[in-house]
Amino acid sequence: MPDNAVIDRLRLGVPEELRELRSWLCWRKVVRAGSEKFDKIPHYPNGVQRRGEQGSDDDRKALGTFDASVAQIEAGRFDGVGLAMLGQGYTGLDFDGCVNDTGAIDPAVLEMVEGTYCEKSPSGRGIRAFYRGELPDAVADRKDPRAETFCKKGFLTITGNRINGVDIAPLPDQVVQRLAAIFGASRQGQDRRERLSDAKANDAALVRLYERQMVIRDCGSGKFDIVCPFAGQHTTAGGAGGTVYFLPYTNGFQRGHFHCLHAHCADRTDAEFLAAIGLGAAEEIPEPPHFARNKDGKIKATDRRR
Repeated sequence: MPDNAVIDRLRLGVPEELRELRSWLCWRKVVRAGSEKFDKIPHYPNGVQRRGEQGSDDDRKALGTFDASVAQIEAGRFDGVGLAMLGQGYTGLDFDGCVNDTGAIDPAVLEMVEGTYCEKSPSGRGIRAFYRGELPDAVADRKDPRAETFCKKGFLTITGNRINGVDIAPLPDQVVQRLAAIFGASRQGQDRRERLSDAKANDAALVRLYERQMVIRDCGSGKFDIVCPFAGQHTTAGGAGGTVYFLPYTNGFQRGHFHCLHAHCADRTDAEFLAAIGLGAAEEIPEPPHFARNKDGKIKATDRRR
């Protein structure tokens, strides 16, 4: 059942000018294997997962109103709502890990969000803030604080768990200058991150792996630990690191590539792996085993027939 307090915070806390935008969506929580962290998979309010070109005509048509998205949360279909950033005159600031165990916020972050609407992230460990004005989409190389700006791509989760600010203020010069100092990464590095982000959202094989809950861990740089679709044929138990998937144009691979360390899969082609997850030509693939976790948190296979 949805938490009424969460619904109330959204309706009472989110500024009216954001609620009036027709670029809202919902997200579903997918827990990362072996971690307390989770990925937030965006869906349109009609229930279809968001993929493809962000900001295209089809994408904009499928995005919905604030009320339609919140209604989905009330119905228990999704875990939260978010705002797609489409270059509508706003910049969203995202600071991860800036709230400590006592609830205190990094003073440097507080200084950058003073006077405008800001809120806590779903985890309670991060801060989201909005300013009127546009900055380039960017990710900071440094991790103290870990910062991102969203303007024309991506989406920001919205909780309504307001820290300060009722309205959205114009971007102050001092904040622009402070962010410029934080985002000292080269344009080349930023382009590389943007390409990787697009690949994660649009690669059919990775989307299917997430749909089937076969992604164990995002290792970064386009590499993902996954559950092997042929694990039922392995002679030894599988686990994190045993099978990986590489996104196209990463790690030296022009196309998406699967690699399994088990001898049974040594000669398998990418086409076989794709068929095993329901992509490409159909083949007779044994049903994969059910995966559970032992007391150490490691993944192990169990017999479905038990």
